Amino acid sequence: MTLLLPNPRRRFPLACADAPDVLGLRVPQLEGALAALAAISWPVLQSSANRSGESDPRRVEDVDPAIAQGVDLILDGGELPGTPSTVVDLTSYADDRSFAIVREGAVPRSRVEAVLRSSR
Repeated sequence: MTLLLPNPRRRFPLACADAPDVLGLRVPQLEGALAALAAISWPVLQSSANRSGESDPRRVEDVDPAIAQGVDLILDGGELPGTPSTVVDLTSYADDRSFAIVREGAVPRSRVEAVLRSSR
Protein backbone atom coordinates (compact mmCIF):
# COMPACT_ATOMS: atom_id res chain seq x y z
CA MET A 1 0.00 0.00 0.00
CA THR A 2 1.22 3.49 -0.83
CA LEU A 3 -0.57 6.44 0.76
CA LEU A 4 -0.32 9.96 -0.63
CA LEU A 5 -0.49 12.28 2.38
CA PRO A 6 -0.48 16.03 2.88
CA ASN A 7 2.97 17.43 3.57
CA PRO A 8 2.30 21.05 4.62
CA ARG A 9 5.78 21.48 6.13
CA ARG A 10 7.31 20.26 2.85
CA ARG A 11 9.55 17.76 4.59
CA PHE A 12 11.69 15.28 2.65
CA PRO A 13 11.89 17.32 -0.57
CA LEU A 14 13.92 14.67 -2.39
CA ALA A 15 11.04 12.24 -1.97
CA CYS A 16 8.44 14.76 -3.11
CA ALA A 17 10.03 15.93 -6.36
CA ASP A 18 7.61 18.24 -8.16
CA ALA A 19 4.82 17.92 -5.54
CA PRO A 20 6.37 19.22 -2.30
CA ASP A 21 2.98 19.40 -0.55
CA VAL A 22 2.44 15.64 -0.96
CA LEU A 23 4.41 12.81 0.59
CA GLY A 24 4.02 9.20 -0.54
CA LEU A 25 4.26 6.74 2.35
CA ARG A 26 4.81 3.16 1.25
CA VAL A 27 4.11 0.28 3.62
CA PRO A 28 5.71 -2.80 2.05
CA GLN A 29 5.16 -6.40 2.97
CA LEU A 30 8.60 -7.55 4.10
CA GLU A 31 9.05 -11.28 3.70
CA GLY A 32 11.85 -13.68 2.84
CA ALA A 33 15.24 -12.06 2.29
CA LEU A 34 13.78 -8.63 3.14
CA ALA A 35 12.15 -9.66 6.46
CA ALA A 36 15.07 -8.28 8.48
CA LEU A 37 14.15 -4.77 7.32
CA ALA A 38 11.03 -4.93 9.53
CA ALA A 39 13.33 -4.37 12.53
CA ILE A 40 14.35 -0.91 11.31
CA SER A 41 12.74 1.67 13.57
CA TRP A 42 13.24 4.80 11.42
CA PRO A 43 11.90 5.79 8.01
CA VAL A 44 13.76 4.67 4.94
CA LEU A 45 13.65 7.23 2.16
CA GLN A 46 13.27 5.62 -1.21
CA SER A 47 11.82 6.25 -4.59
CA SER A 48 10.29 3.78 -6.94
CA ALA A 49 12.67 1.80 -9.11
CA ASN A 50 10.82 2.97 -12.20
CA ARG A 51 9.69 6.22 -13.73
CA SER A 52 6.03 7.13 -13.36
CA GLY A 53 3.89 5.19 -15.81
CA GLU A 54 6.59 2.66 -16.71
CA SER A 55 6.47 -1.01 -15.78
CA ASP A 56 7.72 -2.08 -12.36
CA PRO A 57 11.04 -3.92 -12.47
CA ARG A 58 10.91 -7.27 -10.72
CA ARG A 59 14.70 -7.79 -10.55
CA VAL A 60 17.62 -5.49 -9.83
CA GLU A 61 18.88 -6.17 -13.37
CA ASP A 62 15.64 -4.68 -14.74
CA VAL A 63 16.10 -1.27 -13.06
CA ASP A 64 16.92 1.55 -15.47
CA PRO A 65 20.68 2.15 -15.11
CA ALA A 66 20.08 5.91 -14.82
CA ILE A 67 17.93 5.31 -11.74
CA ALA A 68 20.34 2.76 -10.24
CA GLN A 69 23.28 5.17 -10.58
CA GLY A 70 21.47 7.80 -8.52
CA VAL A 71 20.90 5.76 -5.36
CA ASP A 72 23.01 5.20 -2.25
CA LEU A 73 22.08 1.55 -1.71
CA ILE A 74 20.38 -1.26 -3.58
CA LEU A 75 19.02 -4.23 -1.63
CA ASP A 76 18.58 -7.28 -3.80
CA GLY A 77 15.85 -9.46 -2.35
CA GLY A 78 15.64 -11.57 -5.50
CA GLU A 79 12.87 -11.44 -8.03
CA LEU A 80 9.82 -9.75 -6.59
CA PRO A 81 6.55 -11.65 -6.67
CA GLY A 82 3.07 -10.26 -6.61
CA THR A 83 1.41 -7.09 -7.63
CA PRO A 84 2.56 -3.46 -7.25
CA SER A 85 1.16 -1.50 -4.32
CA THR A 86 -2.26 0.09 -4.35
CA VAL A 87 -1.84 3.89 -4.32
CA VAL A 88 -4.43 5.88 -2.37
CA ASP A 89 -4.57 9.68 -2.37
CA LEU A 90 -5.52 10.84 1.14
CA THR A 91 -4.42 14.45 0.76
CA SER A 92 -7.96 15.76 1.41
CA TYR A 93 -9.18 12.98 3.70
CA ALA A 94 -8.71 14.94 6.96
CA ASP A 95 -10.67 17.88 5.54
CA ASP A 96 -13.66 16.24 3.90
CA ARG A 97 -13.09 12.45 4.05
CA SER A 98 -12.54 12.32 0.29
CA PHE A 99 -10.00 9.97 -1.24
CA ALA A 100 -9.01 8.67 -4.64
CA ILE A 101 -7.50 5.37 -5.66
CA VAL A 102 -4.72 6.37 -8.04
CA ARG A 103 -3.69 2.81 -8.85
CA GLU A 104 -5.33 -0.45 -7.88
CA GLY A 105 -2.71 -3.00 -6.93
CA ALA A 106 -2.15 -5.58 -4.22
CA VAL A 107 -5.05 -4.34 -2.07
CA PRO A 108 -8.33 -4.43 -4.00
CA ARG A 109 -10.24 -1.19 -4.56
CA SER A 110 -13.29 -2.62 -2.77
CA ARG A 111 -11.26 -3.30 0.39
CA VAL A 112 -9.74 0.20 0.48
CA GLU A 113 -13.14 1.80 -0.08
CA ALA A 114 -14.79 -0.33 2.62
CA VAL A 115 -12.15 0.54 5.22
CA LEU A 116 -12.08 4.25 4.47
CA ARG A 117 -15.87 4.59 4.31
CA SER A 118 -16.32 2.70 7.59
CA SER A 119 -14.07 5.19 9.40
CA ARG A 120 -16.21 8.22 8.47
